[in-house]
Order: sequence, then structure tokens, then C-alpha cells
Amino acid sequence: MKKTLILFFISQLTLLTVGNTQSKFNNNWDIGIFLGMSQHGGDVQSWGTDGESIFNQSNLSYGLNVKYNIDESWSARLNYWGSKIEGIDNQIENEFGTGHDMRGFSFESNLSEISLVGIYEIGGKKRWKRSESFSTDKYELITDENGSYYVGHKKSITPYLFGGIGFSITDPTIDWNGLDGGNPGIFTDISYVTKTNFQVPVGIGLNFDLSKNIYLGLEASSRIPLNDYIDGISESANPDKNDSYQFLGLNLGIRLGGDDNDMDNDGFKDEEDLCPDTPGHLQGCPDTDGDGLNDLVDACPTLFGPGELEGCPDSDNDGVIDKLDDCPEDVGPASLRGCPDSDGDRVPDIEDQCPTEIGPAFNNGCPDNDPDKDGFLNAVDECPTVKGTLNGCPDTDNDGIADAKDGCPNLFGTMNGCPDTDNDGIADNFDACPTVKGPTSNNGCPVEKIKVDSKTVINNYRIRDIHFNSNSAGLTDESKIRIDEIVSFAANYPQANFHIAGYTDNVGAAEANLRLSKRRAEMVYNTLLARGIAQTRLSFDGYGESDFIDTNDTEVGRFNNRRVEVRANTK
Repeated sequence: MKKTLILFFISQLTLLTVGNTQSKFNNNWDIGIFLGMSQHGGDVQSWGTDGESIFNQSNLSYGLNVKYNIDESWSARLNYWGSKIEGIDNQIENEFGTGHDMRGFSFESNLSEISLVGIYEIGGKKRWKRSESFSTDKYELITDENGSYYVGHKKSITPYLFGGIGFSITDPTIDWNGLDGGNPGIFTDISYVTKTNFQVPVGIGLNFDLSKNIYLGLEASSRIPLNDYIDGISESANPDKNDSYQFLGLNLGIRLGGDDNDMDNDGFKDEEDLCPDTPGHLQGCPDTDGDGLNDLVDACPTLFGPGELEGCPDSDNDGVIDKLDDCPEDVGPASLRGCPDSDGDRVPDIEDQCPTEIGPAFNNGCPDNDPDKDGFLNAVDECPTVKGTLNGCPDTDNDGIADAKDGCPNLFGTMNGCPDTDNDGIADNFDACPTVKGPTSNNGCPVEKIKVDSKTVINNYRIRDIHFNSNSAGLTDESKIRIDEIVSFAANYPQANFHIAGYTDNVGAAEANLRLSKRRAEMVYNTLLARGIAQTRLSFDGYGESDFIDTNDTEVGRFNNRRVEVRANTK
């Protein structure tokens, strides 16, 4: 069957190649050879995050392909891929391999695949040179909404994506490790194993143009799992997860047709032609405007201009070329985009509402002694661009302190602009007890407040909403506010100790969530240590998915469950 697939592919390649001789555009068709590695992910061999390494138990892979370029970005490619895939239970040596060694299954299989994929080249239009002025047999005439022009290829580096449909054949040979006599799952696998499968190949790549007609592609592809019998094993191992396989390697492509000596037929060999895909008489490049500069170096290829101005005209001879000159008929400095400034106020006359009077740009070039219109002239206005009543500055709460210097700009106060309701010398925004007097050493709270039933206050203290993003142990901005509250409570109640408990939602593996919950608790622990709480007052642990406080069926519920709780005690 494998030989039949190869013969079918070669026959299609021959037909496509013959068809190329009838194509007006000789770069419509490419052929390629693939060489790299393959790797299987299935019941006895994992890869990536579920296994030891993506390179574990990899094998040589090879392939042939033919591609039709539909336009500058899209193409269709017919592929043949061949390789050997294999897997052994007892070679999975990390935490995901639990139970594999005891089972001891292994398999190997030849693999052949025929697929048809669509390819999209990101920035593909950059690989093609356009011209509206010439026509040769090396170019194809294109007519669309942009008009008529001719297209030919130029070198570049281009990323691409692809996806499609394929058909694969396998012939798995399985070593059941002597368990095939008593395992019902093995009997099922032997009965239902299939050797032909449909596949959905998807992949990414990066093409490097080595020359006009040859490119090298670095390509990686995978198959969306549709079948669990690629390795011949399912019910006896992991029937809940279908098999897949991957290819990684290099694709050497050749564009059919073309003349490597003088592609544009302008009499300049390609190796000496500065514009090998555009005919011209100046070092192989055109000079559209006839100013003696070829279009490659001419900044204005369709306008006659001197060489010292890179081929661009300067109608007013002010040293600013017309395409950059806002006033091409009037002499002006380059700093003002070639426009005159009659009053010398650095506002060009075309924008100056008072071209004969000096004035600032913010006032359109006109004089202005009170630009914010607050009754304070600039000479005495401490905020000349903002309207205000206090020396020209705003004072929203009318406490005699300008908003820019006011710690509480919306509240009347005398302590740096903030109120002190209990008159204890500590502004309300820094006072832990703003309505009751207390010393600075106790954050503005009376000392006796700690002594009154402090054990009950401490033992009832619990914060449950230090939250985290999914699969993250980094504190959110809202969580940092909770840290400030804990530090303040610890200062007010020095006999309080704290236990930090981490939790997760139920997304992901339970063991991984347990580790994540502990990292979250440790993050809060380390943050409180850094904020000055003694290590002897702190302890932490992670509890994983246990003790949900909300449903895990909604995003809001899962967010509430991804938390750290901090509980105080007096032990």
C-alpha cells in the first residue's frame, strides 16, 4: 500500500509539472523535498508537556510535495510524508509515566501519509515585485481593482501557516509484554485496530529564499487527533485521548521555470543587475524620470530632480524637497517644513493667525498674556495653562492649598490639605481610627483598643479574597491592597500570628493544582516577610482544589476559588 501511495503521488507530480509548461507565469508551481524527524504522541508515548521530551523516541522522516501558487499569499500543496513511529512505556521516566512501567507495552509502525493543505504566507505580497511599465515573458499580467501590472518574484524571509486534510496508512507491531492473555482491553484493541486513517494536518513554517528559484523552509506540523488506533493501542491503555504525530524538519523547494542568467532580459546578468527582476539601462535598473538616477536610489522616481536631493525636485530652492515641503512655492527652513515665518515666533505663517506678531504656538502664534482666562496674568500665574482662583491654580476644596499640592484635593483639611476628624495630629487618610484619638505609635488608635477583647478580635480575623489569575502565582493589584490591610492589622495586634492557606479552582490536574496552591501561599508569605512581619508569626501551606467557596462552572466562580486565605490566631 505504501508503494501505491508513492506511485500515486509521483503520477500527480508528473501531471502538475507537465501542466506547468502551459502556464503563462512560470513561478506558479513549486516542487519540494522534506527531510526531518517525526514523533508520535499516543497511549505509550507522550510528548511536550505530557512526556519526557519532544525529541524522545523521534525518527527520521522524509517527504515530497508539489505546490500551486494561487496568488501572492495563498497556495495549495500536495504532500507525501513517510516515517517510522514508535513508543515504549518504560521510557517515560517523569511524573506522567505512573503505571506505564508496570504495563510495559511497546509498538512500532511504518507511516505513510498523502495530504492536501492550503498555505497562507504572512506578508506574502512582499515576495513579489510589481511594475506597470513593462511586459516580458518572465512576468504575468494581473488585472484587479488596483489596475493592470506585471508580477515577478524577489528574495525575502516569509512565515506561513497551513492546514488541510490527509490520509495515512500505518501497520503497527505491538509487544503486549505478555499481558495479551488476560487483558480484555487488549482483545478489543486487536479486534478494532485500523491501519487507514483520515488526518487533519496543521502547521507553521518559515521560508528562506536562497535564490530566485530555490528556497529552504523550516517547518513544523501536527495532526489534530481523530483516531486512537494509530499505534494499535487504545482500550488497554488510554482510550480517552486520541493519538497524534508530528513532523519537524526542512523543506527544500524549487520554483519551476525561469532564467538564472538574465531574468528581466535587459542585457545585465542577474549577478551584476541591481534590479534583476526589473529591466533597465542604469546598472540594470530603470530611470523613469530621466534624471540620471536609477529608480532603486531615486527617492522620487517619477519626478525629475538633482542628484544632491536624491532625485527629487525643489521648486523654491530652499533645500526642502517638494514632497516634504508644506510650502513648495515659498522659501522656508527645514525645521518649519519649508514654510516661512515672518515674525520669527517659530509658528509657520500658514498656521500663524497673527503672522506679523510674536505669539506662542498654543495660542496659534498670537500674543496671549492670560491663556487660561482666569484673571491672573502669566507674570503672576503659578498655573498659567490651568484656570484657578489660588494664585492662578485650582483649589477644589477651598482649603487654601492648591490641588497639585493637596493630599486630599476634594476634602477640606489643614494637614497637607487633609482633614483630621479626631484632632489627634494624624490625617484621616493615614489614621487607622479616624474618629477616635490615638498615638502615632498605634496608627492613630487608642492603645486600650488592643487590650479590649483583643483575643476575640484576633481569632475572628480572616481574609478570604487574595485572588490570582488562572495558572498564576502572581499577586493582582487588588490583592496587594489586602496585603496592606494585613500589615496594618499585624502592627495593631502584635500578639497575633497568621496562617496562610492557598487554594485553586478545579481546572487542570489535581497534583499540579496542589503545587500551584502552595506557590500562591508562599508568595503571600514572602510578601508579608518583606513587609516586616516576623517569620515566627507566619506559617503557610497549599490545599489545592479542596474547600471550594464558589462554583467551578463559571469564570466568576473559578476566580473566587483561586485564592489565598489569611487567618489570625493567638497561639
